[in-house]
Amino acid sequence: MKAKIQTGSFESFRNRTTRNACQMDRKEPVAPGITITFEDPLDMASVITEARIKLLKAARNQRVSISDLVRKTGRDRRAISRDIDVLESYGMVKTHLESNPGHGKHKIVEVCAQTFTLAANI
Repeated sequence: MKAKIQTGSFESFRNRTTRNACQMDRKEPVAPGITITFEDPLDMASVITEARIKLLKAARNQRVSISDLVRKTGRDRRAISRDIDVLESYGMVKTHLESNPGHGKHKIVEVCAQTFTLAANI
């Protein structure tokens, strides 16, 4: 699956969703994918930071624990957890708790798309 993170107006969002709804009404397939739209490029830049892009890359091809991300990136566990929470709130990753035998549970991170395309109009 692919994800597009872009800037755009509410009107462009409404047009896209109306077009998709019309396709579904006609029983036509709608291309799968995720689109996240920010009205302001600065809002997009505050969410899509360099550190968060590195987390997306580190988790791209596999399910990975927060501990694995700490090892892969050398970053603080709390900072990674905060970044994962932000990415999850925007639908870029999903998480769940999994048993870690002998150590309780750990949080597993999975990206929601294999590729992310960024597009900002300034």
